Amino acid sequence: MRVVVITGTTRGLGRALLEALHGTRNHVIAISRKTIAEQVDMSNVSFIIHDLSKPHALIEQCKFLEILEILPGETSEICFINNAAVVGQLGDIGTLTQESILRTFNINVISPMLISNELMRTARQLSCQFKIIHIGTGAAHRAIAGLSLYCSSKSAIDMFYKVAFEEGVEACSVDPGVMDTRMQQEIRNNYDPSFPMYEYFTDLQARGELKDPNDVARDLLMQYDLL
Repeated sequence: MRVVVITGTTRGLGRALLEALHGTRNHVIAISRKTIAEQVDMSNVSFIIHDLSKPHALIEQCKFLEILEILPGETSEICFINNAAVVGQLGDIGTLTQESILRTFNINVISPMLISNELMRTARQLSCQFKIIHIGTGAAHRAIAGLSLYCSSKSAIDMFYKVAFEEGVEACSVDPGVMDTRMQQEIRNNYDPSFPMYEYFTDLQARGELKDPNDVARDLLMQYDLL
């Protein structure tokens, strides 16, 4: 049996991935900061409710080995889809709040590092395969004024997974493009003159060029043979 662990399943791409995997032969472990109404009907899904901006108690709550040991059948593969991320505070360096810096890095970097490390340990204990699919972004490889928290945090976690690959882990980074998600809505709703790409993102939405997360989710799952 394959177990797929997904972060950020409340909405956006994470929610679309969860819904696409519901009812398949995979067992899904969904990690999000709040419940969703449909979860009572998802028989092949285990839910872990945790705020990734507070990583200090994350591993104590995410007891993966205990969850896997009570599932019917033997776990042959664990796949971690690192999806949860926040754009963080927009604005020039020097105007950022300490709270926003810590929150962005806790969600985008620290929590996925902790989860990846624990899942790797669990996979070794169970002698099963382990792979990581990281939802990346072009911003991880490009310095964008006004977007320092997002660019730097996504770059940091991207490098973490590159190192994992060098250590023999089946890890890859996927850039799904710009989707019609709450992250894009937050960018459009928070105009800041220090963010020169504001009009670029608003124009994408105006021209109807934002991708549907449901389409992206299905394409991604099919590409990696998870459906």
